[in-house]
Amino acid sequence: MAKGKRMRLSLILSSIFVWTLLAFTHTEAQSEVPEVVNIRVGGVSTLSGPGAMWHGPGSRGEIDYFKHFNKQGGMEYKEPDGSTHRFLIDHKYEDCVYNPSKAATCYGRLRDWGAHMITTHGSSPASGFIALANRDRVPVIHIWSVHVDPAGYMENVNDKYLLPNATTNVDTTAQLLNGFKRGVWDKKHPGKPFKVGIIAFDNPPRRLYKGRKVKGFYKHVGIDLVGVEIVPISVTDVTVQLKRLHSAGARTVVIDHITSGAKVVLEDAERIGIKDEMSFVTWFNVLRDFLAAPDLFHGIYNPYGPVCYYTKDRCKRAEEVAKIYLDTDKDYWEYRVDWMMHVHHVLDAAMLGVKSCLEKYGYDGFTREGLRDSLFSLTEIDTGLCPKFTMDPTFPYTYPYIQVWRLDAHKKQWDKVGPIVAPGPSLYQPRWNPSDDPKIVLTNYYQWP
Repeated sequence: MAKGKRMRLSLILSSIFVWTLLAFTHTEAQSEVPEVVNIRVGGVSTLSGPGAMWHGPGSRGEIDYFKHFNKQGGMEYKEPDGSTHRFLIDHKYEDCVYNPSKAATCYGRLRDWGAHMITTHGSSPASGFIALANRDRVPVIHIWSVHVDPAGYMENVNDKYLLPNATTNVDTTAQLLNGFKRGVWDKKHPGKPFKVGIIAFDNPPRRLYKGRKVKGFYKHVGIDLVGVEIVPISVTDVTVQLKRLHSAGARTVVIDHITSGAKVVLEDAERIGIKDEMSFVTWFNVLRDFLAAPDLFHGIYNPYGPVCYYTKDRCKRAEEVAKIYLDTDKDYWEYRVDWMMHVHHVLDAAMLGVKSCLEKYGYDGFTREGLRDSLFSLTEIDTGLCPKFTMDPTFPYTYPYIQVWRLDAHKKQWDKVGPIVAPGPSLYQPRWNPSDDPKIVLTNYYQWP
């Protein structure tokens, strides 16, 4: 063989060897990431104690959610090198009994276990470990509650690790009342001023109703807030507070928020003879609790997201989500499953954050801080359980929309009232995140200076 041909053959063989070695090395690198990886999620749950009446279903539903998530094979993602993998959730939870001090202890154990992310239900438990999570740089998903320190949250969101699901009670109630005003009050009482009183059960975010700017904020939105009464969670009589609000002109009362408290308010209003003159709006309560006293609660107004299960003409997505929980334990979830429309959506959004982090950094580069950044920079969240929206990472939250519903206790269902609403620029939320398409959702009612 000629010398030139031998050299060319040698070069070809060398090239084949090098490319084979590179391909082998690349394959070896890919194989270092398992086909299925595990992400640790710790839950600071409220399964018992004084808050279990309203946060128990969400905490229990979170357990069922992750069992279903894993049973379905988790979620697919692509590593930065293009290889396809799936992730499952290793879920560990502790019951904090709705106690901030106990919640801090639960958080510490779950952090030390190695949780990449913590979930929690309720403002009071979260208040016990928000500062700890910020210090430790552990991302926290607030499943069904607001940020308990909104002024601090707004100062520098880049240093915060708690992602709330919604704006504060003050902002959310204004949002709720705007939907009620458009859907009920203006139709029943056209041209009459909308005078509202609030009876709120004492904990940190509800004390904000007494803030100096709140009355002016509500006036700017078109609501005459004539009075706010902060009462103990275990209250058994609000006769004095009701008479005070009624005398001030309130013909709509917001009860923020528990069903047992709403029962006290309605029974007292009935006893002093003003119940039929007034409309009562509660704050996220479970249908099953209302059905324990159907004659008393019939006609009460209650917000949820735009999707409910126990309503006329429910959508396919509500059917799909409800089936997950009803198939798990029908006796427990019957007339409670509407609660899970919200919880399921927020957990779906959290899983999208996990997927985004894995695809950006890879499993080997997956960290708590990377996950926090991915959760805070989600865009175009679309789980089918509310209109698609874009999250603003400077003022993020995972659930912007509310729909007002009226209870038909006789048919055991919710009747939709008014437009879908969402917080725009408001007292504690100066940015606007969701769609501003008025065909989808009413968004242009806040023009906070």
